[in-house]
Amino acid sequence: LGTRHLWSGASIPKEQIAARSISVKPGDATIRRNQDVPIRATVKGFTAQSAEVFVRFGDSRTYERAPMKASPSGEFEFTLYALREPLSYYVVSQGAKSAEHRIFVADAPRIERMRLTYNYPSWTGLAPETDEDNRDIHAVAGTKVSVEVQTSAPLEDPTLNVNGASSGLDREGNWSRGMLELTKAGTYRIHARVGDEL
Repeated sequence: LGTRHLWSGASIPKEQIAARSISVKPGDATIRRNQDVPIRATVKGFTAQSAEVFVRFGDSRTYERAPMKASPSGEFEFTLYALREPLSYYVVSQGAKSAEHRIFVADAPRIERMRLTYNYPSWTGLAPETDEDNRDIHAVAGTKVSVEVQTSAPLEDPTLNVNGASSGLDREGNWSRGMLELTKAGTYRIHARVGDEL
């Protein structure tokens, strides 16, 4: 087809022309401040021996460039470490360029105060008890514990995860509240959405 095009001017069918493109991950994203971000680039329509990533930090007008490492899977990789400010980036390989993407940085809310209120089973004869010093829970089975967390900013989609099972927390301002009932030893965590992840 290429020879016919050169000698006789015959056009090359569009379906025979490989579309050269570069797709990148994570694309546009929002991450936690000081989080590492691996960038992966996949080339399509051509074979690439190398690739470079171009990064522009914050309000800078100039891009910094760095070579990407080829992986056994045929992708190219580069990791940005401990990001503290937003950035723009794109990838170039053999004249092909990916779309430009943005990564935004979000601050994760901090836990400023925590309150555990124990409601013991009636057979214990114990009155409800509040603990604001300890975060570990110690009580007999059947105890219901109110978990209240005050954070530096309102939590997005707050949940209480107990031994892998999650339930939503009620949110009022910077306070998030939920309840768990002790049935066996285990662990609990407070989850919330920050950027694109829990």
